[in-house]
Amino acid sequence: MKDLSIIIVNYNSGSILKSLVEYLLETLTGIEVILVDNNSSDQSADFATQRTNVHLISQLKNIGFGAAANIGAAAASRPLLLFLNPDCFPNSDAISEMVKVLESDHNAGLCGARLLDFNGKEQLGSRRRDPTFPLTIGKAFRRITGIDHIPSFDLNRDAVPDFPTPVEAVSGACMMTTKRIHNDLAGFDENFFLHFEDLDYCRRVRQLGYNVLFVPAAGVFHYQGVSGQSSGLSVGREKVNSFGRYASKYGLLPLPVITVVDKVLRSFLWLAGWFSRDLRSTKQRFSTLKPSLAQTAKVLTGRQPVVLILGARSDVGESLCARLNALKIDNVCMTRRPERFGSYRHTVTASPDFFEQHGSVNHIRVSVVISLCPIWEIERFSEILGSAGLRHARWFCLSSSSVITKQLEHASGRKGVAEKLATGEKWVARFRDSQVSSTTVLRPTLIYGGRLNRNINSLKKIGAMLPGCPDLSFATGLRNPVHCDDISEWIIRSIQSEDRLENASDSQPKLIFIQGGRPVTFNSMQMTAMQTTKDFKSVWIIRKSTLRVLILAGSWLRLFKEVPRDFVERLEKDFVFDNNGEIKDFAFRFREFHP
Repeated sequence: MKDLSIIIVNYNSGSILKSLVEYLLETLTGIEVILVDNNSSDQSADFATQRTNVHLISQLKNIGFGAAANIGAAAASRPLLLFLNPDCFPNSDAISEMVKVLESDHNAGLCGARLLDFNGKEQLGSRRRDPTFPLTIGKAFRRITGIDHIPSFDLNRDAVPDFPTPVEAVSGACMMTTKRIHNDLAGFDENFFLHFEDLDYCRRVRQLGYNVLFVPAAGVFHYQGVSGQSSGLSVGREKVNSFGRYASKYGLLPLPVITVVDKVLRSFLWLAGWFSRDLRSTKQRFSTLKPSLAQTAKVLTGRQPVVLILGARSDVGESLCARLNALKIDNVCMTRRPERFGSYRHTVTASPDFFEQHGSVNHIRVSVVISLCPIWEIERFSEILGSAGLRHARWFCLSSSSVITKQLEHASGRKGVAEKLATGEKWVARFRDSQVSSTTVLRPTLIYGGRLNRNINSLKKIGAMLPGCPDLSFATGLRNPVHCDDISEWIIRSIQSEDRLENASDSQPKLIFIQGGRPVTFNSMQMTAMQTTKDFKSVWIIRKSTLRVLILAGSWLRLFKEVPRDFVERLEKDFVFDNNGEIKDFAFRFREFHP
């Protein structure tokens, strides 16, 4: 890209700046990198003094984004200019897609990328309308209330177009134009210190008769909030200042009204500052227990292979993530609630939206797919799992031995568990038919050991409420509970084992029962579980007929929603299965039941 100059304005961006510059120089050839540092106090730009391929321009004070960007553009020697924030990581082909748009469309004066946050969701400023007063107020209320359907000048709720599309404005975090057009505009309006300068720039490009284009094929991950050490309150003041200038410049409101609005907004910010710790705090810091921004960017831009986990917020999921992190194996957990997810240094959370709505810019390199959600729910992700990268990955899907043990179960009005499990396993078999990589369906029985399971933990809760320990002497049916950590250990050993490489001729999923180290009777299992809660002074002998009455009463009171009708009879049956020799291939023993 010998025609491109990349201009980065920096102000206290930390180590992420160096990671970005190194990434750009590694993935793009022949580019010119111009770094304008606004008198940072964190030495984030010092590395550039040792790099001959980075043009560092240091300022004596923080002169704002627009003024610094103009200085960088003046120093650029190439015909194309890319303004890029220090916390923006483009996919390997994102910048070339933007160059292609400007070079092929003579009406294109500026183009912007599809900006995604580090969870894979499109950011608000990725594509926008011109801000009007009602739309600006709507955006403010949307951010305060979290109500997405309030009208705003952001277009992120609209469907993503398939081709470059004219919009009124894009984000200055990553936008490209020509040096000729930049000079015709006299650059950014330096009266905007921070915010609204990109909206003003886009508007003036259109006034010159050019189109501003949103390029959906240009996927860029933008962390947002890395630069600067100012409080959210001071950033809010700058937004108010910039909106006032923008409104005055384009006559959105009469000057007296703008003055009143300005005072109201400043009063609101002052009050909010007293009640909101977020507005008083310094810039956002990344947890030391989570991946670094640079590490997350590597995963999201596909620079290293990862394990993709569905249903990671489960007992097996938590154990699996912990073990993968201990082995420093990078993994991506798909979740809509990343704030509820544990902090792991080698685990990146990604929204299903990233796979469903932004699949065209999803470059994550998945080597293994592990599905821990109910197997009958996997079909909901068929579009995601059907992508080329995931179809060639090895698959591990968690089912249950209930597919056999609950075949006689009948639930009125809906499918029983066994039928739903069988439907899920058949769908996996059809979907993975003729794939070059292997598929393994695991059928564990009675998973325990974590904090989320409902079987053994339910027995513990019941035991904690009872004064005496129930003794179901008739419940002699054998069970073989398996610890969630043993399941995760088996999966990891399977991934790492060299003798389990994919076999192109083996297109049918392997069905493997996974069980604990030694069978126990149901009565022994439930008494052991309950006795972990306290020392019982007495034991209650519960007969079969008594238990039937208790189960019937509990079902009538809707206390036992998932207890099958033949539950009592099942307690006398053995549910122990052959491990098919697969489990014995690894040099570790499954632990005996000890809740």
